Amino acid sequence: MEEQLAELTAQVAALKGGGATTNTMFAEMFYYLTIPLMIIIHAGFLAYEMGSSRVKNVLSSGVKNILAFAFMIPTFYFFGWWVYWG
Repeated sequence: MEEQLAELTAQVAALKGGGATTNTMFAEMFYYLTIPLMIIIHAGFLAYEMGSSRVKNVLSSGVKNILAFAFMIPTFYFFGWWVYWG
C-alpha cells in the first residue's frame, strides 16, 4: 500500500511538472500568434480610414495611423513586457 502511494505521489509530481511546461508552451504560442494579428489589425484600420476619407484627407489619415503604430511598438515593449512577465 505504501509503495503504491509513493508511486502515485511520483506520478502526480511528474504530471504537475508536465502541466506547467504545457501551460508555458501554450502561453508563448498564443503570444507569438497574436503579434502578427495586432499588426494586421492596424493595417486594416489604415486601409479603412484612408478609403473612407476624402482625397484631401488621405495623407493625414495615413500619417495618423502610421504614427499610432509607431507609438504602439515602443509602448508595448517598455510596458507590455512588465505586464507579461509580472
